[in-house]
Amino acid sequence: DADGFILVPSRGDSKSGPGGDQHARPSKRSRKRPREVSDFYRFQRQSTKHDQLGTLRENFARDRQRVRELTDRWRRVRGVASTGARARGNADAVADTVAEPE
Repeated sequence: DADGFILVPSRGDSKSGPGGDQHARPSKRSRKRPREVSDFYRFQRQSTKHDQLGTLRENFARDRQRVRELTDRWRRVRGVASTGARARGNADAVADTVAEPE
């Protein structure tokens, strides 16, 4: 100070000082914790997962049907001769070849 020395603050003081550390980690006590857990029990998590998988399967089946319709429409417009099970009118046989996980 009077002798020309500069006081260097310790690490703890730098957070509260001017232009302190902006990227300081919050203390463990001040961190926010989730207040509620919606799926606390195991059977709840399994039920939620089962419902989500069912929704995904429904969406997949709907998307697969939409792709079939678009493909058939494209083939009719282009005049492309279709081959395989779909040409024989057996679209279910094609669907059975795609393995669905259970």
